[in-house]
Amino acid sequence: MDSAMKTDKLPPRPPLQLQHHELPQRPIWQIIMVAAIAAGVQFEWALQLSLLTPYVQLIGVPHTCSSFIWLCGPISGMIVQPLVGYYSNSCTSRFGRRRPFIADKGYFLNNCYVT
Repeated sequence: MDSAMKTDKLPPRPPLQLQHHELPQRPIWQIIMVAAIAAGVQFEWALQLSLLTPYVQLIGVPHTCSSFIWLCGPISGMIVQPLVGYYSNSCTSRFGRRRPFIADKGYFLNNCYVT
């Protein structure tokens, strides 16, 4: 009975102390490359936002229905993204799990933009 009483009255634990790790220094070219990728994505979004609605109206879609065109991206993303994630998780390519899918998407999107 004495041992049970001893375990009930343990001293309070000290508060958790955060460990401070130094962040690795990145070379400037690597930071520029990451920023260039982000700038490219932002440029594409700005282009899409400014040109999509006038383009769909030009091909005959009424203004009241043009907002439904904006739903195509999120809906296709809800379907395609989990499928790509599922198949890339089981990918055993020598280039890694994600890189073949990223390269295929880049090639596909380049062809879509050109045509």
